[in-house]
Amino acid sequence: GSASSHEGLQQQIVSATVQIRRQPGNALLYLKRGELYRLHRHWNLALADYTRAGELDAGLVGIELGRGLLFFDRGQPQKARLHFDRYLAQRPEDVTALITRARTLVQIGLRRSAIDDYSTAIRLQERPKPEHYLERASAVSGLGREHLSGAVAGPDEGIRRLGLVITLELAAIDLDLRQERYDSALERLDRIIERS
Repeated sequence: GSASSHEGLQQQIVSATVQIRRQPGNALLYLKRGELYRLHRHWNLALADYTRAGELDAGLVGIELGRGLLFFDRGQPQKARLHFDRYLAQRPEDVTALITRARTLVQIGLRRSAIDDYSTAIRLQERPKPEHYLERASAVSGLGREHLSGAVAGPDEGIRRLGLVITLELAAIDLDLRQERYDSALERLDRIIERS
């Protein structure tokens, strides 16, 4: 699987390079190839293409998102945050950028800001992914034991919105047990058994 996806990316890079030779002034083509390089983990080539795209079109906002994702993938959260901040200043409702900046902020230790980004991203989605609720709950519980009750509210919100999602139910049970709310944990377990 990974070998075929590697080959697929390589073919797309070759195709984008051919297009760039035909249209060397097209900033979008450099941005596209930069993204392909990023996915291929060729960091320096990706950055070079983002830079060239910016030289050709300084207003191309996708460049900041690409750089943010690159530095996040590369394990440089401080740099990633800078680019996500710039991008989200122009596109505040981009769910991918919000979620990835939230993950970045957790790595930096800025959990409250991460929680805000998770909450905004969840609100903006018609059908949020369960892992977004789980990651937000983890960020809340990371604030300390006194925040565990707030953390369990996250999976509960997801359950109300998405219905029976076992991973959310199990996370809520775990958070109840950490607070020694055994009756609540047992009630949740009973509901899972009933719905199953």
